Amino acid sequence: MMKDGAIPARMKRLIAIASAVAVGCDFCVDHHVKLAYQEGISRKEIVEVILVASLVRFGSGVRYVLGESDENTGVR
Repeated sequence: MMKDGAIPARMKRLIAIASAVAVGCDFCVDHHVKLAYQEGISRKEIVEVILVASLVRFGSGVRYVLGESDENTGVR
């Protein structure tokens, strides 16, 4: 699954890191970051993907209180 295919292995590893950050799985983040370094992915790339995933994680919760309409969120 993590080998080159329609999506290159490098991109799959970065997606795995981002996904782990977005769902808050510390073990998964550590595991995929360690493998990313072994696979030659740079610290700069890893940090950037973590920052993007952090925005997704942050935004997914904040939208419930920052002006989303009730019909879209279910918040009353």
